[in-house]
Amino acid sequence: MSDETKDAISMFFLTYGTEESDGDVEAEREILAGLQWAPFRASSNAQLLPIRIMDLTRSIAEIESDEGLSDDERTARIAELSAQIDQYEAEMSASN
Repeated sequence: MSDETKDAISMFFLTYGTEESDGDVEAEREILAGLQWAPFRASSNAQLLPIRIMDLTRSIAEIESDEGLSDDERTARIAELSAQIDQYEAEMSASN
């Protein structure tokens, strides 16, 4: 699909039922109300950050209990995953 087509589809959904719509705004709002929906908003995938943090926390717990790792290797892996968690938490704080 061309970028132009993608942009047109995105613009349709993101303006549907809003003052920016090229269509009949009142009719679009009635349709959305009938579906019990609000106008669409662009997603940044920020809603996935808590899930990513949970997954990293699980990985840290697995590393902590892995007796096959040396202390240095365990510490290095945990530090790397903890840094990722810190980054995701900062992104969550910035988006609020």
